[in-house]
Amino acid sequence: MKTVGRCPVRCPSATKGVCSLVAVLCFVAALELAWGTAIARSTTEAASLPSLQVGGEWQTGVQLARTDDSWATSATSTLRLRLRLGGGNWRLCADAGAMLGNSPTSGDWTVTTEVERAYLKVLLPWADLNLGRQEINWGVGYAWSPTDVFGAAKTLDAGGLRRGVDAVVMRIPTAPLSYLSLVAAPDGDAVHGGVLDTWRYAARYHGNAGGTDWSLAAAQDPDTTMVGADAKGDLVVGELSIGWHAEVAHHTPRDAGSGPWVEGLLGADYSWNGGKVIWAGEYFYDSRGAATQDAYDYVSWLAGDRQHLARHYAFTQLAYAHDEFTSISGSVLANLVDRSAVATAGATVLLSDGCSLSLSATALSGSQGDEFSGRPHPGAPPGRPDLMLRALATYSF
Repeated sequence: MKTVGRCPVRCPSATKGVCSLVAVLCFVAALELAWGTAIARSTTEAASLPSLQVGGEWQTGVQLARTDDSWATSATSTLRLRLRLGGGNWRLCADAGAMLGNSPTSGDWTVTTEVERAYLKVLLPWADLNLGRQEINWGVGYAWSPTDVFGAAKTLDAGGLRRGVDAVVMRIPTAPLSYLSLVAAPDGDAVHGGVLDTWRYAARYHGNAGGTDWSLAAAQDPDTTMVGADAKGDLVVGELSIGWHAEVAHHTPRDAGSGPWVEGLLGADYSWNGGKVIWAGEYFYDSRGAATQDAYDYVSWLAGDRQHLARHYAFTQLAYAHDEFTSISGSVLANLVDRSAVATAGATVLLSDGCSLSLSATALSGSQGDEFSGRPHPGAPPGRPDLMLRALATYSF
């Protein structure tokens, strides 16, 4: 995210920080309400824009983080706007957000902005064409997606929204449940000299056979070539129906000094009590990961060149919807090599139409040198939180 402004005022006390936050939030709320009213009025009066839709959400949250037995507080407030315009054979979609937050260490307040989605959708007689920043969500996994070379890793945010990717995407239907996706996206990290080497290209064919969804995918970027496959279906035994999904990807680096590697996952899910209780679990394998903790490559991991340290992981999640207003969930992400884990528990309450409150707690469990640990890693600075408490209020409009 790009920082466009910074408040030079430091907060000498929690009281001053809260007062400042409340004042800014009131101003943002008033601005959003006035702007939304004006848009609604102009939309009603202007018959030339019958397809204009404006919405969004306003989130305000507080987080407590414990590091080395000391607590630090931070707060954020985010306003996201969504615009949909178009009709007939075209649509214009844009999602943008602005976040106000303070540093738990210095107390400085900063404002950051980001265009999350901004793309033009053109409906051709034989294909759909998307141009611009958009979400590309390949694969069938909850916590991992080995074949997804565009979306950021979602290991610690299973089911979360992917970051937008600047790309050209063409989706060509080939049958009622089958289609071919072609993607071209610039690669900002490319270091090769050729113009074509600064782009990423990918293709994915999705089909359905006997109620089972399956896909074949291939992609190439300036550094790696990937081929993979995924499948998702239901296993029915008598009256018992268990969902299953699997995914595998083979990566071949262009660097002759590096060897290929394989990533794969196998998962299942099950619901009961009329769908109020849902369980999901996954096992993930990464051949580049170390089979023992002594072989961990901390340098590549801390530099961001590698997402995982170990070779074997597991993820499990249990969610319960008490009614249409209240739900609770819990999840555990475990490194099966060093036995460290991240546990998260949370609850969401719908307070009114469009307004909800979410509470969550995340705890890291592990010894020094473990992947999921609040203690310093070799070569990394200290100060990683081992316990985080969050409260988040959301208003959708």
